[in-house]
Amino acid sequence: MVEAIGFDEQASMFPARPWSLAWLTKHCQTRFGVTPQPHKLVQHWRFDSAGLVMQNASHILFTNGLHDGWSVSGFQKNLTDTLVAVNFPTGAHHSDLSGPTDPNLNTADINRGRDAIEALLVQWLHESREAHRQSPRSSLQKQLRASQ
Repeated sequence: MVEAIGFDEQASMFPARPWSLAWLTKHCQTRFGVTPQPHKLVQHWRFDSAGLVMQNASHILFTNGLHDGWSVSGFQKNLTDTLVAVNFPTGAHHSDLSGPTDPNLNTADINRGRDAIEALLVQWLHESREAHRQSPRSSLQKQLRASQ
């Protein structure tokens, strides 16, 4: 997986380091003896927007702390009703999953995002339970249990 992350002197506390695939390739070959393959996930697994939708992938929640450098490669927009992105404008790495659970200690967008995630997961679980209850297999299992 290749992340296109670089720094400029104006917007970062880090020394300037422009990003390019040529620089990354040279760095990885020199330091680790490997060549980056930035498109391998997409080519092999179709793990991109079009591929996920084409494969009818569903019930995936993507979260992004927008102050995290990794967010540049994240899915930041909903792809479908069940391929959903939740962004945290003031969030950083894993602020959606870790950090204080006391809402008074988080920023408003972290609290809103966590509330949205909880509501979505509850909805998906409810829909899944209802679909299972209405499935022919579920009815057959009930009949088998009743006959025993």
